[in-house]
Amino acid sequence: MTYNKNIISAWEEISKLCNEDGLVCDIVIRNSSLNDWNLFCNYIRNNSNYKFLINGIESEMPIRIDNFFFENGVSHHLMIIEGVSVFECLFLKDDEIELTLQPANIKTLDNVIHFFSFIESLGYLFHKLIYVVVEGSQNPQIVFNPDEKSIVYGPNSNFFKIA
Repeated sequence: MTYNKNIISAWEEISKLCNEDGLVCDIVIRNSSLNDWNLFCNYIRNNSNYKFLINGIESEMPIRIDNFFFENGVSHHLMIIEGVSVFECLFLKDDEIELTLQPANIKTLDNVIHFFSFIESLGYLFHKLIYVVVEGSQNPQIVFNPDEKSIVYGPNSNFFKIA
């Protein structure tokens, strides 16, 4: 993703909401399947810096994660490090991939571009809408549509195409 003044406006919407109350935001991929989860983990394994923890102990990320959602008493935690951003994934639901982010770490234009590039790569990986939702909100503040190569953001549903 290249610089576009609209991504700054889109980020400011999220940052303003989060920084006022110290909230986090989630990147959400809805209607996910176990195949999507495996695709996601393989993508992260091959393209990102990460730490994978089982019950708080750093471990190798398994090739397949089909049983994660059915293991009682076992905690799986994936920390993805993308530039200054750390996305945390807790494997809570098998039908939704959710990554939590502390927006306060994203302070420069390069950080913002890196954040949107990560969202864009997930959209193209899954060919699904990618939602960015502030903690406690029902409605997404940002929606990336990979088919239209567009981002919708803010309370007025501002729209722009990406290059």
